[in-house]
Amino acid sequence: MENSLPGNPGESVRMMICQKCGTEYHSETIGFKAYCECCGCYLHACIHCRIYDHESERCRSLTTEAVRDREGINYCEEYMPECRSPSSLSDGSAAARDIFNELFGDPGQKLKQKRETID
Repeated sequence: MENSLPGNPGESVRMMICQKCGTEYHSETIGFKAYCECCGCYLHACIHCRIYDHESERCRSLTTEAVRDREGINYCEEYMPECRSPSSLSDGSAAARDIFNELFGDPGQKLKQKRETID
């Protein structure tokens, strides 16, 4: 049996990631009152939904009612957990780290240089 959430066909291993702390969840469904075991935020919330647009901070669905607290619990029947495959997560974080290091320099390298000048 595959450990997956609904997602793109052909991708068998998919997981939901808490938008607040990054905790991984391998579950077929997310209950209305489900919350993150690590940070305590509600998982059945707009910010964790596949049809939520993080840029405009609005739902893409035309048939749902507006929700004021997008991080709070909601009872939307159209909720679908936003899922990613593990490979897309690791590639994205490595790319983000490379961009950060390109802009600001590698923090580990700077610390090493400071220690060398002190010694």
